[in-house]
Amino acid sequence: MTTAVNHQAGITLCGVQEEPTRLVIAHLADPHLDGSEEAEERFAAVVRHLAARRQHIDLVVVTGDIVEARDVANPAKALAAVRQQLAIVAPSVLSPGNSDDSSAFEPSPRFVARHRHLHVISLDSSVPGEIGGRLNQDDVRWLTDTLSQLGSDEIAILAMHHPPMPLGHPVVDNWRAHGATAELERVIAATPAVLATLVGHTHSATWTTFGGRPLIVAPGIHSAGRSRLDALIGEDALIDTAASPAYLLHTVEGRRLISQHIPIAMGS
Repeated sequence: MTTAVNHQAGITLCGVQEEPTRLVIAHLADPHLDGSEEAEERFAAVVRHLAARRQHIDLVVVTGDIVEARDVANPAKALAAVRQQLAIVAPSVLSPGNSDDSSAFEPSPRFVARHRHLHVISLDSSVPGEIGGRLNQDDVRWLTDTLSQLGSDEIAILAMHHPPMPLGHPVVDNWRAHGATAELERVIAATPAVLATLVGHTHSATWTTFGGRPLIVAPGIHSAGRSRLDALIGEDALIDTAASPAYLLHTVEGRRLISQHIPIAMGS
């Protein structure tokens, strides 16, 4: 079963009603590839599912915690292997998370990837040695300058690992992105070209708004994040490793974003 959320951001450009231009984005997060067979197989199951549907997918965006840099001998090589696996599906955009080695990301951990009229803008919210994240004023200035260069018919999606706002979880919210998040929100609110911000980190599919646009958290591939209600009743474990891996499928039609949550049955 899939669940769908429809995010309306308007489809009128420069006062003229345009025919929607469709782009389909597979949004993955948190495979936590650590060299173990279990982590590799969970990620491979998602890739197989996507590969069987590759003719309908335009782009894959992975929002962090891709490789457990502490547990693999060569994080850059492991990240390159991920890119190679995803290449059978579609072009990919990989953003760093707190478990990743940011220096392994190309061309840098902060970059812009263009696909047709869509710009995916990757921000590095990771802080070396910390679970939580941070954005600084330089990140916001760079983003502001990048967005100012978009044409009137171009759109943007922001990709980063840490949610830039509290999501109502008494534990996970302590590890969100801190720093210049209020400034980031103002930039998003002031830029109609930004359709949404895609993040990961919590392992739990979550939808809210930030800067008046969708803020969408992908589910975890490695495991599922337990809900805030579980935390409130005293459940100690933050993740459920027995849960199915899952990803989100975002369809961009003009300036309308339609999102689906897709769980993957292991062994299928």
